[in-house]
Amino acid sequence: MAHAIATESLKRGVEMYPVGSVPDFE
Repeated sequence: MAHAIATESLKRGVEMYPVGSVPDFE
């Protein structure tokens, strides 16, 4: 469940900061 939430945040967060700055959720 937490992974799904993190993925949602990632999709929205992409607009706020570059993907390269995102922690490795993979």
